[in-house]
Amino acid sequence: MGRKILRCASVLALAAFTSSCGGEESGSAPPPVQSVVPEPSPTPSPSQRPLAINQVGGLQNVLVIMVDDLRTEVGAYGSPVARTPHIDQLAREGATFDNAYVSFAACTPSRMSFLTGRRPTPDDIALRDGFTVNRTFSDGVTLPDLFKAQGFRTLSFGKVYHYERDDADAWSERFASAEVPFLTQHGFRDAEGKMTTPTHVWNGSSPLPDEINVAAATNAMAKFAAQPERLFMAVGIHRPHLNWIATETDWASYNSTMLPRVVNPEGQIGAPPYAMPINSEFQGQLQLRDFGNDIPEDVAVNLRHGYMASVTHADRMVGRLLEGLREAGLDHNTAVILWSDHGYRLGDNGRWGKWSVHTLDTRVPLIMRVPTLTKPGRRVQAVVETVDLFPSIADLMGLTPPETAIGRSVKPLLEGAVPGWRNVARSFTVRPVPENPLLGDAVNTARFRYTVWTDKTGKVLSRELYDKEIDPDESINRIDDPGYTDVVGWLESLRV
Repeated sequence: MGRKILRCASVLALAAFTSSCGGEESGSAPPPVQSVVPEPSPTPSPSQRPLAINQVGGLQNVLVIMVDDLRTEVGAYGSPVARTPHIDQLAREGATFDNAYVSFAACTPSRMSFLTGRRPTPDDIALRDGFTVNRTFSDGVTLPDLFKAQGFRTLSFGKVYHYERDDADAWSERFASAEVPFLTQHGFRDAEGKMTTPTHVWNGSSPLPDEINVAAATNAMAKFAAQPERLFMAVGIHRPHLNWIATETDWASYNSTMLPRVVNPEGQIGAPPYAMPINSEFQGQLQLRDFGNDIPEDVAVNLRHGYMASVTHADRMVGRLLEGLREAGLDHNTAVILWSDHGYRLGDNGRWGKWSVHTLDTRVPLIMRVPTLTKPGRRVQAVVETVDLFPSIADLMGLTPPETAIGRSVKPLLEGAVPGWRNVARSFTVRPVPENPLLGDAVNTARFRYTVWTDKTGKVLSRELYDKEIDPDESINRIDDPGYTDVVGWLESLRV
């Protein structure tokens, strides 16, 4: 109760919400949305019979699709091998952001940044399992908090927060993910939580976890479309996170010659040894942990095959969600935002996983389809950050984000170029070196990635500079090239 009162008090102050928190919690109806939010279209008077949400014009609802571990290996981003027809179609109907970056390339901090509107800090990362809304942001307003307080029905499916029960009171309804029960029931996870197999071709009769979660989401769309409440829906798709379990059809979409090219398999030239983490992603995988950083080639090919089959599986789930919107009559008035919490290395730079500031880890797909606003097929070249999504989604729906949401609304970018847009994104990573942890602080522009590595005292240990215009794979560290002296000075000024 105390946490809910704190939350509602914050929303009250920030959005002039005049109803009491106690009234909402006890189950009474929220006040008319039009008293707080400037509506894109007329809202029925309470004295009239309320229209079903699928009968109301204008922008009314939000669907956020969060895909786990998906790098920009999709057709819409130029992948020559990815089979992602549904995501590609969404891109043709909406706006694709070509330079979207996360603050930290790991599940928990990236999702926390999106849902709280604030950047994670090294202290947050050090909390590990303790980095939750309940512990670190209990008196703050999260994105679903904001929408719930404004009368939206907030619905969560699958993996939204990394810790499923975190921020539970922000949701009108939270549907438990089928992931862990499935993995345990079918022997993909042992009693200690270790994964028994990293890849698997599924030919069982039961549906996969994402299929169960997405079916719950589409059923909810159909159910609530016949009611007057506006909807904020968040759907987290687990694949292509390990384990890479995909159907025979998805697996057959690829073969050993039709997989992503490995970037810098021997490592980058001139990069410090700690620029890439160890393959910690595989420490919980019983079949992989003994390989360390030396994954045999036949194993590596199978892993890449599994990742791409999982990408296509995730794409099918996106297609089912979009079809669910159409069948419920909600596609004409629902903003759809698709993004990934971070990228992934498939042996690139000699390592697997995430937890670096390399572009393969921090640059992510971001596609927004906003009826009546986005021009179909628009490509947005401006540099944006996923911390911008909280204020952007609020802005699209006419809501005022809390002051703790530090990002910038990208709504003007959906309408066209914005003069003076600050084309810079910040990312960081950490290396838990015993006694002297390291911090890698990165600045990304459309052309350059500049990283400064410091120890716990703030002493600069090394720096990296990559010119993505001539070296898109970030193969060569050019920090000592005298031709970039002025560029380094400019990037350092942006960093500090």
